[in-house]
Amino acid sequence: MRPMKLVATDGGAARDPRALDLAMEQRPPTALRILIVEDDAGSRKLVEACLAKKDFVVKTAQSGETALGLVVEHDFDAVLLDLRLPGLDGIEILRRIRTFPQPPEVVILTGHAEIDTAVTALKLGAHDYLSKPFGMEELEQVLRKAADKRRLERDNIRLRTALAHGQPLPPLVAASPAMRRVLETARTVATADCHLLILGETGTGKELVARTVHAQGPRAQAPFVAVNCGALPAELLENELFGHERGAFTGAITAQPGLFEVSDRGTLFLDEIGEMSPAMQVKLLRALDGGEIRRLGGRRGIHVDTRIIAATHRDLEAEVRAGRFREDLFYRVKVVTLSIPPLRERPEDLPALVDHFLAVTARAGARRKTLTTEALMALATYAWPGNVRELRNVIERLALLCPHDIIAVDDLPLEVFRQPEGPPQEAEAPKPRLAVADVERDHILRILASCGGNKSKAAKRLGLSRTQLYGRLRKYNLDQPSA
Repeated sequence: MRPMKLVATDGGAARDPRALDLAMEQRPPTALRILIVEDDAGSRKLVEACLAKKDFVVKTAQSGETALGLVVEHDFDAVLLDLRLPGLDGIEILRRIRTFPQPPEVVILTGHAEIDTAVTALKLGAHDYLSKPFGMEELEQVLRKAADKRRLERDNIRLRTALAHGQPLPPLVAASPAMRRVLETARTVATADCHLLILGETGTGKELVARTVHAQGPRAQAPFVAVNCGALPAELLENELFGHERGAFTGAITAQPGLFEVSDRGTLFLDEIGEMSPAMQVKLLRALDGGEIRRLGGRRGIHVDTRIIAATHRDLEAEVRAGRFREDLFYRVKVVTLSIPPLRERPEDLPALVDHFLAVTARAGARRKTLTTEALMALATYAWPGNVRELRNVIERLALLCPHDIIAVDDLPLEVFRQPEGPPQEAEAPKPRLAVADVERDHILRILASCGGNKSKAAKRLGLSRTQLYGRLRKYNLDQPSA
């Protein structure tokens, strides 16, 4: 789905707020929702136009009062906030936004003469700041990190709430031999209570594996706390991990414990540890070696008993060789290493994952849907660069938007038919064909089982005729007495 370009909300007869509200409601699940607060019309429209070309859904405001009203009405991931505004200035708007429940992240726009004010904004809770003039690529990167941080925090709240109400963690699907090995190692490591490093591409489920290890280990009754090291600037990450004392900086009205203290006797999940700055790596290593942290502005050490589970999509050994990651910290966190294979290397998991995500959307109120065999085969031949997270988004979107109960090939989004970029890998060509056959076989078995062995009903849900279904059953040696 192409991102929708939205117009400014302040002024202009052609600017219809109802159209803006509709666009927010119809946004794709992965679209990032941004509010631009800028009084200069030219700058506001330029930034809006550039962001609208990406996967951003944008609203704009030219005053702080309008911006606060929009933040109350809409669920933004991030706010791009100019410091100099008529009426309420940027600092006051930031203060008020930070008092809202689950507020959006705020990125400050500032001139070179206002750097001190921007630093104050960071201490008041702003995610980051950009000095004018800035590049659009830099702006996009900062906004994405801000949105990722906010979504991670919301996921943490949701998962903590689920655990508090006794709801089980989402299952780790392990139909493939590779994922079964991951699960077996995770069970063993859980009871060992040692530091753990989880490697895997973005979207493979590293945090879910970490939560599973925590839930199966001796610290299960203590907190599990997650932080994305790549979503926070270094100075904010230090404050997040170690906390601060009252008066440590402007705006530090009260003392605040860091995540090391919050996760004491529990688990601290350091996601994307490979993005951590060299200075932060030194401070983290000191905390791990001594089992003691010191809050910003504090003079006393605080003992913490925290299990560290770190994760990264980077090759940390290569980062160590390149001098970007400390070798001593690398060996400190990788007492045990778990590698999660990408989805393209374990297509046997695809049918079970699709079935799980369809069941989740059905429990949330959507009608129960089924994929035809051809649709599932099309999904199995796609490379899934976003891995399980991308698959979940696609299936949830299909479950919500497909008008009929059987999802066919024509209902699939265009991206699953695109060829992967880069040169073909001829040596691995036979492997996908074998895996795709396994996917079809497993899918047919699942649908047959859900239909109680009734072949007529199963054929209809698979989008096949009875003759075609019998052909598939013979092909996979699954033929059985007629039902």
